[in-house]
Amino acid sequence: DGDDADAWHVKVDGHVADLSYSPAAEQVLVSVAATSRIDDRYMFRQYQVVALDSGDVVGRIETEGKLGPARFSPDGKHVAFVGAAGTASPAGRASLLIVCWA
Repeated sequence: DGDDADAWHVKVDGHVADLSYSPAAEQVLVSVAATSRIDDRYMFRQYQVVALDSGDVVGRIETEGKLGPARFSPDGKHVAFVGAAGTASPAGRASLLIVCWA
């Protein structure tokens, strides 16, 4: 009924912009920038994986440049997203990136 729902705060350094739960809801993939400034939001975000049971950041996906939305694969073993090849990538130049996670 929602009255007995537990809530907790997960500490992530930086400004969290987007999130996606893993299929088993054991982890969450978050998009993090140093600040909420628009340049940081678009050019300097990183994806981090946070374990929901501990609140610990258990992984970081190091990238440069603009990032599209990211999602876990149905089995939770991969993360896929569209990203630029670097901060100097021309407009419209992006790659599909798949990271083996588990």
